[in-house]
Amino acid sequence: MGWLSSTPSSPVPLAESVREALTPLVNALTQPDEAARQAAVRHVLAVCLPQVIRLLCERLVERLLQGGEATCRLALASLVEIGGPAARVVADRLTGTRASGVQVRLADTLAAIGERLPQADPDWYIDLGIARRLAASDEARKAIDRAAGVMRAASERPAPTSGHGAPAVARATR
Repeated sequence: MGWLSSTPSSPVPLAESVREALTPLVNALTQPDEAARQAAVRHVLAVCLPQVIRLLCERLVERLLQGGEATCRLALASLVEIGGPAARVVADRLTGTRASGVQVRLADTLAAIGERLPQADPDWYIDLGIARRLAASDEARKAIDRAAGVMRAASERPAPTSGHGAPAVARATR
């Protein structure tokens, strides 16, 4: 069986095994050495499957929400650099929480990612509309509105080109 399999001799559930296997990458994406952290982001984007990137983004969101100030800042920086795949994870998490403080932090994170996106996915409007209806406070609603404004501006940017006048092929974000 593969290294991800749960076996009777291995009582660790599959999900926990995957989490543990990703920990070194998550640590690399939140290390304080900025050059090494940025190199780790480039490496992840270059070699990891979209599903692995999504799992890493989920772990980064956990650190963003539960870590100390430095860890939160580093997780945010990596999420912003990862871009579209990270925005999808943050938007999914935003629609799934009812805690005002968490909603504000996630909406602010989505806005930070959106500021650097070459173009935004229109599906995020649906997620932000749902999140706005589920906002736990006026503060959360305002943060979600700010994120929606940033995403709207990103969606209005011209599509990036490959340098030959043709639209660049985007990596899958789901």
